[in-house]
Amino acid sequence: METKIVLYSTNTCSRCKIVKQILNIHNVKYTEITDVDIMKEKGFNEAPIMEINDKTLDYGDIVEWLKENNYSLIRGDKK
Repeated sequence: METKIVLYSTNTCSRCKIVKQILNIHNVKYTEITDVDIMKEKGFNEAPIMEINDKTLDYGDIVEWLKENNYSLIRGDKK
């Protein structure tokens, strides 16, 4: 089963930029949504938020998921 990742972010969010950078370094496919109205409709009041196969993760959960998958800011760190 292919993992479906949706990242809800804003252009001014530094944590969002870091998460996007890590995902991009490791060529992780994801869809990015920056529409604040959509985020509000879903009940999100902070960014970043990530949905992985319909499971919603806040920033702390995102960091844990990145660690569990050995994703870091260093290219090629994925084992």
